[in-house]
Amino acid sequence: MAQLHTTFNVADVPEDDGFQPVPAGTYRAQIVWSDIVPTAAGDDMLKLRWQIDGGPFDGRAVYQNVNMYHSKPNVAEIGQRQFAEIGRAVGKLAVSDSEELHHIPMVIRVIVKDSPNYGPQNEVKRVTAVDNAAQLQLHPAPAQVARQSGFQGQPAQQSSPPPARPSGGLPWQ
Repeated sequence: MAQLHTTFNVADVPEDDGFQPVPAGTYRAQIVWSDIVPTAAGDDMLKLRWQIDGGPFDGRAVYQNVNMYHSKPNVAEIGQRQFAEIGRAVGKLAVSDSEELHHIPMVIRVIVKDSPNYGPQNEVKRVTAVDNAAQLQLHPAPAQVARQSGFQGQPAQQSSPPPARPSGGLPWQ
């Protein structure tokens, strides 16, 4: 038994309206946790927790599963491409510990996917370097934020787009 410090009144705490994913959009974020865990099929999977930096969703977490060690070659190839995209975004072309990627600002493009088992959830679709993302509009459209979060503030000022890249250049060059 644990004696509480005071009498806890449940009526003083609003009911939780459940988990709501962040709206689809592009966010500045960083990896704050990672681990390799077994999947139900017996393969290993890299799990990442991203933390959004700035905007109305500052501090919110977005999770990503990277199946780079899957027994199906096509699934493993997709996972390896996802991991390579992260490495390129931070300029690390050889990574032996996922912790090398922690706490480095990047830009993630997130969608909302409806899972039959878990309901709506976020999925990281793209990772780019912060420097290369200047042309992207960060965060979802202000009207979408207002609808999904009740946010009533003013949208952030948008900066002018960067000069056009020479043709044939890769985004990370």
